[in-house]
Amino acid sequence: MSFVTNIWVWNSGAWVKPIAAYVARSDGTYRRMTEMYIISDGTPKLVMDQYDANVPASILAAAVKLQPHRAYWEYMIGGRMLGDINNTGTITSADANEFNKYQSGIAVTTPIQDWIEQQVIPYILANPVPTA
Repeated sequence: MSFVTNIWVWNSGAWVKPIAAYVARSDGTYRRMTEMYIISDGTPKLVMDQYDANVPASILAAAVKLQPHRAYWEYMIGGRMLGDINNTGTITSADANEFNKYQSGIAVTTPIQDWIEQQVIPYILANPVPTA
């Protein structure tokens, strides 16, 4: 599974990094790109909406033991809590920060990137993040 963290667009014969990107939606409206897409067979497919807002906030809520966030992020995978992004054995604001860095395109360590891409994102896709 691969995800785009840095986006470049072709503009007047050169690749440039946009300040803000907008995508056309199926209903004909446009939306600022806060959605995650993968390209499969040349077609972009939406994999997560509100990816950037709900996840770090939910991890922070779990860090201070608020339900239903705590139960969601304390789900165990191979002896590790889903929300323990930095693998310290607890869920803290540092985990929310690491996820926020990842989704912002800021470099994270390979073990953190692997955990997010191989465990967290697939779990999120199958089980939406709590918003309450």
